[in-house]
Amino acid sequence: MPGFSRLATFLKTAVLLLLLSGEMAESITLSWEKVPNSPAAFILSIAFVGNKLYVSTKDFHVYVTPDFGASWSKAGDGLPQGHPSVNMFATNKHSLLATVVFRGKAEEWRLNGGAWTHSTGGDRAYYLNDHTFDGKGNILELVQCSDKNGAGQIRRSTDDGKAFTWLSNIMCSIHKKGCGFYCLATSPEGVIYAGSEHDGCHLSTDAGLTWHWAGPHNGNDKYPVLDPLGNVNSIHFNAAGQPVITCGQGSIWVHEGGLESTRWKKSDYPHYDTFAYQPKDCKSTDPTDMLLFPDGTLLVHGHRMFTSADGGLSWTENSAGFPKERLAYDPYSQGLFSITSHNMAAGPDGRVYVGIPTAAGLGVWRTTAAIFKPGADKE
Repeated sequence: MPGFSRLATFLKTAVLLLLLSGEMAESITLSWEKVPNSPAAFILSIAFVGNKLYVSTKDFHVYVTPDFGASWSKAGDGLPQGHPSVNMFATNKHSLLATVVFRGKAEEWRLNGGAWTHSTGGDRAYYLNDHTFDGKGNILELVQCSDKNGAGQIRRSTDDGKAFTWLSNIMCSIHKKGCGFYCLATSPEGVIYAGSEHDGCHLSTDAGLTWHWAGPHNGNDKYPVLDPLGNVNSIHFNAAGQPVITCGQGSIWVHEGGLESTRWKKSDYPHYDTFAYQPKDCKSTDPTDMLLFPDGTLLVHGHRMFTSADGGLSWTENSAGFPKERLAYDPYSQGLFSITSHNMAAGPDGRVYVGIPTAAGLGVWRTTAAIFKPGADKE
């Protein structure tokens, strides 16, 4: 992997150092407000399609606002009703996919023309966990199979989610027992990463055709995979293009070195049991979704909002105005939320929107000021 990988790593480091030496040295200050009239519900995921904001809720409804919260309505009809969980994903051709989990299985549905239609190839999966894009704009989805070896199945759609076909399997490399595969993401260089429960990350440099283990190896010979009892629940990239992963044991790690490296560095993200308003037996403070701001700041949603000005290694709470009520935990919907949900989005008005999974029904919140250039494409 050679020289390209080493050169890419050097360039990434150079970019990050330049950012750190400029505006990025001082962390951005955020303030938050509730989106007007947002559904008073347990929010599982949110997504923008053009100027429309869609939110899915624990009670199996999807709502939409075309005017940033001034008015809301239910989005389409036809989603099956069952065990509460709807995880949504906006495609790059301005349509919407939804994974609906019920009766222990998952199906994929597509919002088209105001009504939900069933996608083919995504049914009867054990879990249909996440989506990303390959270098040609095709959608890749990650399915957790019931295979005893813990295979993660990659399926591809070339028609904006109307149909999916099998592409490859990801197999656990270190552990002989099965392990879940939960999240999928594509780096700015086109490298695809998949995160697992007991086997760290795997990567593909050929658009999802083949996979190899990418660590983490944290220097511990007994437990070469970080947080050995927890899951990698999301993968994102800092301003230098380095993968940053969030884990179900309440930690965040940043990749070190080139593509051949299996070493990751643990950040100082605060563990959930250090906060008085979070009971120690509640893991709902696990960091989940993440956004990268134009100035290189990273934002993560855990129990509250935290930002990092150094690529994900150190974190500062940035929650002015954000509700302090603890997130809800239950073995069905919260567990799924923590490993699959996309609950933050950058809106076309430039502000960051966050859906809150709490039994108190706190709805959707947003930054009081624009962070991104209004109207810019954040995909």
